[in-house]
Order: sequence, then C-alpha cells, then structure tokens
Amino acid sequence: MKKLSLIGLTLLMGCNSDTENITIEHSPLESTSFIYGNSDLRQFVSATAGYDFIGLGEASHQGSKAYSYRARMLKALHEEGNLDFIAFEAGLYDGLAAWQNYLTDEQNLLDAVTGPDANYMFGHRYSAELAHLFNYVDQLPKDTTPLLLIGYDARINSDPGCSVMFDELENYLVSQSLYQESFATIKSLSPIMMCPWYADRDFTVTDHHQLTSLLSELISTLTTQKELEMIPDYDPTSPREFRNYASFWLQVAKSLSAHSYFQINGLEDAFTDNQSAENIRWLREEWFNLPDSGQTAIWAHNIHAIPIHGSVTDAIHKRYPDKSTYNVIQLTYRGRLAAYTPDSSQWAINTVPYYSEARTVNHSLFSLGFPDTFIDFKSQSTSTALFNQPQTIRFAGGSLPVYTPTSIADGILFIPREVPAVAR
Repeated sequence: MKKLSLIGLTLLMGCNSDTENITIEHSPLESTSFIYGNSDLRQFVSATAGYDFIGLGEASHQGSKAYSYRARMLKALHEEGNLDFIAFEAGLYDGLAAWQNYLTDEQNLLDAVTGPDANYMFGHRYSAELAHLFNYVDQLPKDTTPLLLIGYDARINSDPGCSVMFDELENYLVSQSLYQESFATIKSLSPIMMCPWYADRDFTVTDHHQLTSLLSELISTLTTQKELEMIPDYDPTSPREFRNYASFWLQVAKSLSAHSYFQINGLEDAFTDNQSAENIRWLREEWFNLPDSGQTAIWAHNIHAIPIHGSVTDAIHKRYPDKSTYNVIQLTYRGRLAAYTPDSSQWAINTVPYYSEARTVNHSLFSLGFPDTFIDFKSQSTSTALFNQPQTIRFAGGSLPVYTPTSIADGILFIPREVPAVAR
C-alpha cells in the first residue's frame, strides 16, 4: 500500500471551499492484464474478506480498464479469498440457460453467454477484456474449485428471453396441468414490455395493469406448485434441467411483474433491483445451495452495485439485514468508451467521450495525481473531508448527485483516464 500526501490542497466541492492536509492510503493497480497475478490486489482481497456480498460497480459500460480491473479482482477473490459465485448483470433466464449449456458441454461459457440460447449484454459478451473472465471460469474444474457466473437480473430483455422463454414456460405449465387460457395474454403482452425495440406499438398503462394482474395469478399458482416439487441437489456433473421446476418459473414470473412496473414508471430501477436482490438470494441459497462461507460478487453498473436508494445492494440491506456487503464504486475522470452498440465492428470507430465535471470527487482524485488505484476507506489512518463529507460525485450519467462517499461505498476503484473496450 502507498500513501499520497498533499499539504494545503484546496478542495472545491459543492458550495464550500476547504483547505485540508490530505494523506490517502491506496493500492496502485499495476496491470490490466488478466494473467498479471494478484500482488497489487492483496489489499482489495484483504479489505473484502469476511463479507457476504461484494458489489463491483462500473461508472459506464464499455470501458476497457473498468472491465479489466474488475475481472482481475474477481479472479483474485476466487484464488485468494472465498468467492464462489459471481452474480452478473444479465437476465436471470439467460444466466441459467448459459450455465446449463456450459454444464452439459453443449457450449463453452463464452459461447454460451453469447448465444443463441442466451444473450448477455453486448458490451460484456463481445468484449475481449471479459472473454478472459468467462474463459477463466470455463476452465476451472466444475466440481473441485467451482466458481459460478450467473445472470441475476429481473430485466429479462434478451432475444431468447423475449421469445423462446415463453414457449418453454407454456410447455412447463401444460406438462403440469397448470395451463390457463389467460397465459396467451401474458405471452403476447410481455415481449412488448420487455423488448420494446421489437414491438410495433407502445406498452400502455392498460397493458401493465392487465399483465401484472395475470402475473399475480400465475405467481400464486407457481408458489403452490413449488411446494409440491422436490428439486435434486446441485451436482455440476449431473445438471438439473431448470426449466422443469416451478421454483425457477416463479422467479421469472416475479421478475416479469417487477419489469412491468419498471417499464411503466419511467425505467425506475427500484422495482427491478428489488426483485434482482431476491433472484440473487434464490440462486445462491435455493437453486445452488452454496455454503454460507462463500462470497458473492455482484458485477453491475454503479447504480445497481452501490447502496444508493433503490439499488440491488440497497435491497439486500433492507431485505436481508443479516448479510454483510462491501461496495466498490468505480470512478473515472476522463477518457473514451467504446460505441454503445451491439455492432462490435463500430466500437473502435465511433468511440464516445467520458468526462467528470470540476468540483467532483473524480476531479479531486485526478488533481491529487492518483494513478489507476484501489482506495479502501476503512484503511485510512486519518479522516478526510474528501470521503467523509457531502461531495458531488460523477458515478453515472444524468444529473450530478451529492453524497458522502463513505455512505454509499466502502472503497473506490479509481481510473483517471479510461480507454475504449476492445471487441474480441
């Protein structure tokens, strides 16, 4: 660990100017290479030891360094910590569909998250940086040193999620003599809500009320059916077919309802993130029944991974107060990002700028001369207003919020200058 000290730095944060002697302990990150080793990540592993959940945020999708460092962090947590489950920002259906293809050797994990049976977000499935992480998990022994990487998101908006998933749910309901004619309405309305870019009309308030009412009935039916079914223990050498169980389809039905509320309320994340928190708990404790000693890392955008109001981590705090979380907020000052398009041939051609305003924590860290580094708040020997008083922080798009950094994170992954993600 290193210390960076500046005497008499003038901080211009918010509406006030303060002069403060600052000494900040931090751990510089020495390489973006996935195979570099873990020597520069020991402080990160130590800081997160003993926590049930570790949120790893990113300020914006499509940044190469943010992808690379967080992938290395996960590898270090698995090799030197107790990480056994990566909850990835991808649809719940896609998460289990990809994992099933991986377990049955139908596809390697990288191909499985790409398609056609599952689609993780294009920025993740097509990036060269994350290919290293997917391949790392793929090459681990499935039964001796397992590391699960599964999508958890209640926002199921992939191509298979908006199409074949409903055929499979219908097949399950028919096989269990649970099918009702009203399911046809669920099947027709849901894709308009989930994947509006394919729909020829808008999803309306009337649609929302009708859909959520029918989903409520389906949730009740699946809740009863779940109690009647016995699910074999998870055995990676003899995979269960997740599509054959009410327990899975119940989580999907709940996710569809949450997604409808998200969509009709102007993309309000609190609805889907609350359900996503339950999906993560279900995956870990019910479907995979992983040991209490293991850790779950949540790979997501900052707005989901740190405990701001309505985020996944905020929902975990409220719904499961016995669980502990360590939250890493990723901050960038300036740089460029790969184009936000599934056409990865355009990523390097149409890069987009990323910047943080003056008088932000981002700008202060840059002005202090910090390199790419990890800062653990609890390791600081002295208190600093930079972290312990309200500041403006650029951690996502949109309006510039004011937070006390220590109230929304336990540490910072700081990248002064980002570079575009590279297509594989």
